[in-house]
Amino acid sequence: MSQSPAGWYPQSDGRQRYWDGQQWTEQFAPGQDGPAPTGQPAVATVGEQKRANAHLAGVDEEAFAGLRAARDRTLPMPKLILHALQVNIQAGRLPEPEANGTRYLKFPLDALQGAVW
Repeated sequence: MSQSPAGWYPQSDGRQRYWDGQQWTEQFAPGQDGPAPTGQPAVATVGEQKRANAHLAGVDEEAFAGLRAARDRTLPMPKLILHALQVNIQAGRLPEPEANGTRYLKFPLDALQGAVW
């Protein structure tokens, strides 16, 4: 299709996709992958967010904490938690450079069970 001029072309799913003359873009004709941009930012009030948020709508603090604790038990430890802790404990200061001029974060690889490497 490299000989085709830039423009909108029908796709097998019925939508129109834009060919820039060399490759397919991620653009679909307006109205086919959502509303066309209006130039206005999406806006929602705090009240609207609270009413629509499944974690907050009609949920008190205790229920919310329980919901989050249950969810957190299903998640592995974040991959970079030990790196972040080492820097945060030092108030954002990185370790001093070693003899070769490179700074290293150091921690034992088996320090915490559940760590994902």
